[in-house]
Parts: sequence; structure tokens; C-alpha cells
Amino acid sequence: MQSVLPPPPPLPRLPQLSSIQSNYEKVYSIQRFIESFEYNHTGQPFVRITKSRGMSNISLTSKEIIRTALPIQCVEAVFLGCFLSAGMIGTDRIPLSFKSKLGDHSHRHIVLVMRIHGKWGSIGISRRSNLMNKDFVFNSFLDLIEDYKLSYRSCFHRLVKVYIGLPFPHDIYSDVPIKWRALTLKVSPFNRPYLQTALEEFVCNMNKYLEKYLQENSGQALLQPKHSTPTRSSGITYRNRSTQSPRPSKYLPPTQSPTRDRIPYSVPPSTEEDHCPRRNAVEKAYAKGDERARKNRRSHSSSSPLRTVH
Repeated sequence: MQSVLPPPPPLPRLPQLSSIQSNYEKVYSIQRFIESFEYNHTGQPFVRITKSRGMSNISLTSKEIIRTALPIQCVEAVFLGCFLSAGMIGTDRIPLSFKSKLGDHSHRHIVLVMRIHGKWGSIGISRRSNLMNKDFVFNSFLDLIEDYKLSYRSCFHRLVKVYIGLPFPHDIYSDVPIKWRALTLKVSPFNRPYLQTALEEFVCNMNKYLEKYLQENSGQALLQPKHSTPTRSSGITYRNRSTQSPRPSKYLPPTQSPTRDRIPYSVPPSTEEDHCPRRNAVEKAYAKGDERARKNRRSHSSSSPLRTVH
């Protein structure tokens, strides 16, 4: 009996985002698009994921994910959400990573946290429905993390740490590496005041931190002039040929200046000594040495025989 294969799953359809839509509607469409992908249960991504690069790499990777339409995990979902929400000016987008424990095993997860008009929420994908996206109903970043903590507890996991990165820039052509972990916080039932203070300070200054980070890592050294003096930290020493003297040629005699005119090819016999005084002196020295060696050989042959040492 011939087996009948099930029909392939439908391909995810890219959401049509328009300027007349509100940011909430755009985020809702992006989340529905992410959920239309199947979850990758193999543990290995089907698309090469590189987190050490900038928004340009995230954009190229997201386009590859959309083109292949293969199952994804939480990291790919963050890439898609960051790429599709890049044009939403005035919206803060922050990567939020979790470390949880179930017995002796540690588990990792990541979502894209967003703040729209003072309300906090998130988008993402997970095997658990309560660990994916969160609606934009939270008044603070801490309230959102506390809700995720309760979701982990319902899955019999214990949330240990959270890692908060700097906001994603909206320039999809930026090559500045993304700062995925700028703040690390330990989660426990007794440190809520500390978490609240640390998160409030981070949220107030995160855009300043991002501007400073972009200025420090914007690659200004690549735009350096050709003959300028590099900084000591770069570890590269450039040779400025316009200010340094030329190197002496190894083919010139040691006593001859590198800027002195060379000896002409045809020299008259009568003026050869004037042009090559060093060569004549060397030849005379060799002649004296040969004469001295001949005298020593004659004196050695006429001397008495060698004495025998007992």
C-alpha cells in the first residue's frame, strides 16, 4: 500500500507594514509572522547565525531566513523582529536573555523587548506559549521581567540571571557590533529593590550608553588619512616617505653617501685614481699583504728544524 505524505506546511507570508498603521499594529503583525514559522526542535540552526556583527549582518541573515522559510529558534526570531521593526522610529528595542535551571541543567532563551509609548512588551518564539511574546501592558521593565519569572516558575524552571543589551540602532546598514550583554542581573526573591534601582538607571541612560558605544566603535580609524600618525593603541606604524630620508642602498660602499653621484661607467685610465680612491687603497693593502706573506714563507723555510717536545 502506497503511503501518502502530508502536505507541506504553508510558507510564512511577509507582513505588509504601512505608515498608516500604529506601532502596536505593526508589532502584532510581526509577531504573527514570526509565529507562522515552525519551531526548530533539532537544536541546530538552519541558517548561519553570527551575533558578533552589526545591523547589516542581522538584515542579511533575516532576509535569508525569510527566503528559506525553514524552522527557527528564539535567536532567529529576535533577528526577524529587529529587522522588521527597524523603521519604527521612537520605539526602543532591547535584547533580553534568560538563564534558567531545571535540576542540574541550564537553559538559555532570548526575546526582543520593546517600549512603545511608555508601555513595555516583547516579541519572540518559544516551545512554551507563555515564554514567547508579552502584550504591551507593563508600566516598567521590572514588571515585564517579573512576569517572565512567573512564566518560568509555571514551567518548573528557576530563573537565575537576566542579560540586558544596549538598544538596537535603527540603521540597518550599520556595521557596529551589537552589544548583546550590557547589564547582568541575578534574580532572587530578595533583591527586588536592587533590580528596580539598576533597571531604572539603565533605562534612563541606555540611549546615552548607545550613543557613546557607537562613537567608540564606529570605525573612525578606517577613515584615517594616508600619511597621518596613528594612535599608539592601534599597534601599526606607518612610514611617512615624504618626511623620512631615503634608506641607503646595500650596493653602495659604507663610506659613500647615498646621495652622492655614482661612478661613471667608462673611466679614462689617467683619472681612475681620482674616481676610485677607496678601491686603490684596498688594492694596495692587498699587495702589501701578499708581499708580507711571501717574506714570512721565506723566513720560515730558512729557519732551524722544529724542536721535539718530550
